[in-house]
Amino acid sequence: MFDTKKKLKYAVIKWAMSTQRVFRTHISNPTNYTVKCVETGCSAKVHGHVPKYNIHWVVTNVVPHNCVRKKPVGSSSKPDFNSHCATHVY
Repeated sequence: MFDTKKKLKYAVIKWAMSTQRVFRTHISNPTNYTVKCVETGCSAKVHGHVPKYNIHWVVTNVVPHNCVRKKPVGSSSKPDFNSHCATHVY
């Protein structure tokens, strides 16, 4: 259970980062929040909502990933953000 939608979203972001996956918001309104994996064909999603007569957000559906990560995050040819910042700080 989460006190606010903001705390639910933060938990989803932390989980996505820890699994190195990318989610997109599918539904976001005052009582429902659903995110889905961006990979084509992947059925992964997380759904949370505020039940009737309740004030807390609950996660009621978590569908695991069936996609395979193409490359680990950070292995692209783009420069590392932290390295970029370190070279520009005096």
